[in-house]
Amino acid sequence: MLWQGCADWLDGSDDRAHAAWRGCLEQAERFGLPYESARAHYEIGRHLEPTHPDRSAHLTRAEAEFRRLLIEPDIRRVHALLYRP
Repeated sequence: MLWQGCADWLDGSDDRAHAAWRGCLEQAERFGLPYESARAHYEIGRHLEPTHPDRSAHLTRAEAEFRRLLIEPDIRRVHALLYRP
C-alpha cells in the first residue's frame, strides 16, 4: 500500500495516494511494523501542503519512529522537511 500510494501520487491521483498511505498506516500499526508505519507517516506528511494542520504531526511522528529505529537517512529526510528555512 505504501508503494501503491507513491504510484498513485505520480499518476496525479492525490486522493487515491493519501487513501493508500492511510491504509498502509492502519495495516502497519495493526501488524506491528514500525518502519512501515513511519514511512506511511512520512509520505502522508511530505505530500500535504506546508500549511496543512496535519503535516507537522505526521512528520514529527515519522521522525520519532525513525529515531527509535536508528535509521539516520530517513531521519535526515524528515528533518529536512520539518526544519527547512
